[in-house]
Amino acid sequence: MKCAVLFLSVIALVHIFVVEAEEEPDSDALVPQERACLARGETCKDDCECCDCDNQCYCPFDWFGGKWHPVGCSCAHANQYFCDHKKEKCKKA
Repeated sequence: MKCAVLFLSVIALVHIFVVEAEEEPDSDALVPQERACLARGETCKDDCECCDCDNQCYCPFDWFGGKWHPVGCSCAHANQYFCDHKKEKCKKA
């Protein structure tokens, strides 16, 4: 009798793992969705990627004319002059 209970317990345990494995989605199936714009503090490559008019893509160590950024760039606060410049630069075509 004990053997039958043990056997059924093992069958139930195997069934639980099989069902859980079927319910998990593949990591390849999960596609990251791109945001329309980046919030302040997030990593960026261009001013047009940053949300709002008063945010710019700021690179603290902008060496070699913008071709190499050892620390990286992030969206940061800008002034009103930059806001006007960004409107012209980032017009939607």
